Amino acid sequence: MNFKNLIISFFCFSSLLLCENIKSQNIEFPEEKVNFSIKVVQDGCEASIIANIEIVEGWHINAANLPPPPESFAIATNLNLDSSLNYIIEDTIYEPRPNFLYDSIAKEGLYLHKGKIKIKKNINIQTTK
Repeated sequence: MNFKNLIISFFCFSSLLLCENIKSQNIEFPEEKVNFSIKVVQDGCEASIIANIEIVEGWHINAANLPPPPESFAIATNLNLDSSLNYIIEDTIYEPRPNFLYDSIAKEGLYLHKGKIKIKKNINIQTTK
């Protein structure tokens, strides 16, 4: 390899490292933008799984109860619970009324939550243990 090719290779390698370093410093992860806590409230055989969610300003989560396509192609927020023979999980997620925003680029309505919200899913306990 001659000196000219060595200089070009070094320059390309240095540029690649510099670009990767700059890109990695600007990454924002969604996990850092939404904080939540989960609690269970039980009354006999009925229980509610409650998620207290706090969303950083400038960010949002989608509503849990979205209209079906073609009105909305967004991925709904969900409370995923492990299945068990000890309880029956209701399908409904209770949430505050979402904010509606029309996205003219995607040509669809967006149903969003911002700030602090509480969502809930009910279960029916099948055992007395």
